[in-house]
Amino acid sequence: MIRHIEYLMLRHECVAIPGFGAIIAHYRPAYIDRELGCMFPPSRTLGFNPDITHNDGLLASSIARGTETTFDNAMAMLSKEVAALKLQLENSGEFALGRLGIFSRSDNGAITFEPFSKTAITPRLAGLRAIAMTPISETVRNEAEATASEQANTSSVRRRVLNIAASIALLLCLGVTMTTPIIENKAAFAGIASGITSTSHIEEPMFEPVSQPDLDLRIALPAKEESSIIKSVAVAEITQNTVPAATLHLDPSDRYYLIVASLPTLEKAKEYIASQNHGDRMEITEADGRFRVYIATGSTIDMARQPVTIDQYAIRYPNAWVCRR
Repeated sequence: MIRHIEYLMLRHECVAIPGFGAIIAHYRPAYIDRELGCMFPPSRTLGFNPDITHNDGLLASSIARGTETTFDNAMAMLSKEVAALKLQLENSGEFALGRLGIFSRSDNGAITFEPFSKTAITPRLAGLRAIAMTPISETVRNEAEATASEQANTSSVRRRVLNIAASIALLLCLGVTMTTPIIENKAAFAGIASGITSTSHIEEPMFEPVSQPDLDLRIALPAKEESSIIKSVAVAEITQNTVPAATLHLDPSDRYYLIVASLPTLEKAKEYIASQNHGDRMEITEADGRFRVYIATGSTIDMARQPVTIDQYAIRYPNAWVCRR
């Protein structure tokens, strides 16, 4: 019955459980939360109405198709499942409806239903997330500030380029001027005694090397804080995509059991365990005259059903449900 209700809730807005109540899906359109500054996507939430107890035939027809039996036999099976549901509510006060939610009975006898928060009942809405929103006025102001800052940076760069070009031109002019050789010529006078022109006192031209000034080249490198931030963001993205493998927790003293099969005899339960070849540890517990095979336990319902939230176990055990000991 449970897996048929889960299947029908994917395609219908209301699934009636004859003699007990109806599970109803409520559609909520996308909305904007101005305080949080986010736009939330559309969603569907589950509720329970105990006043709708008539049999519309939807659930019984699904059971008949799934078990390949007649509608009357499906109705008989459904009546037994509903009676077992009511008995468990009377004895323990709680009943887990598969992966949809949990029924509970209050002290005054009222039945309430609390859906699980991570239950996906609308495949077409799966993967939608909330989007952060920024007011248009703030966006325009930020763009104006960014444009002004960019223009200021551009003007500063242009001034620096012009200053560097002027400095280089000045250095080239100084270099050409200072490296030009200076020649000093002195007149030669005739000697009175010998009549021979003396040139021994003429000085050779002097060449003085000009020292070139050192140019200070500076290259901007990214700050260490920025590089560390980039590395931390990259590490965060890698670790975010990594999902730890599930650990099957089996403790007979726990209150909740994750059931994968319910069989009439102990021999059938052992045969079921022997037929599984995936290597998962399985145990058997007896309740209400049935021998139930479980693969995980927990002190709360969410802890017990934690393995089926992982893809490999959800595929391996699509009909798993939580039972209270």
